[in-house]
Amino acid sequence: DEFKSERPLRDVVYYRPISILNEKESYYIGSINEQESLTTWSRDKCIPLVREITFSNAEELTDEGLPFLILFHHIDDHQSVSLFEHEVAKQLIHETC
Repeated sequence: DEFKSERPLRDVVYYRPISILNEKESYYIGSINEQESLTTWSRDKCIPLVREITFSNAEELTDEGLPFLILFHHIDDHQSVSLFEHEVAKQLIHETC
């Protein structure tokens, strides 16, 4: 096995973000058996703080009971979206812990 040295020695939960997010890949460093910690880590990685609201997901998002902070932007304006996501994460980090 030429890749044996690159394989983990234990079970690993690995996160690979979509390429447009410019996030780094990461893996869960806690124990797989610590359900609360694993669930928190998974939600942080898989359910982003900033999401797009559409006609098809609006009911699902409102059912969560969380307030909305909505950015209206031109479809080609990716910089405003990135700045918005960064600022929301910075200002609301205490709300997600």
